Amino acid sequence: MAGTKYDIVIEQGACLDIPMTLTDDSDSPYDLRTDAVYLTGVIYRDYDQAVQATFTYAETDAENGGAKMSLSSADTQAMEPAYSSYDIFLIKSDGCVDRLLYGTATISGTATPLP
Repeated sequence: MAGTKYDIVIEQGACLDIPMTLTDDSDSPYDLRTDAVYLTGVIYRDYDQAVQATFTYAETDAENGGAKMSLSSADTQAMEPAYSSYDIFLIKSDGCVDRLLYGTATISGTATPLP
């Protein structure tokens, strides 16, 4: 299965959620209560491939394949505002790996509040 290119903007210090519905090759949603699949993903700097952050996976509507990939405020605060990219992979019960999403990850520096 070919991944979908989806560029994201990450504000340092802000939480990030990427919702998705996981489907099989026939476009039927996985039942995450019984199908042994999960997601994994990372954001990495383009110039040296160093991992900036690792996404957290959570099921949101298990019966209908609903899930989300998230970064906490602490995760995004620790990221360097450098040219970055990301990948999110679906790991299937048979061990096959499909890249679901990929793209650029623009890290926007934090704004300093005025007094």
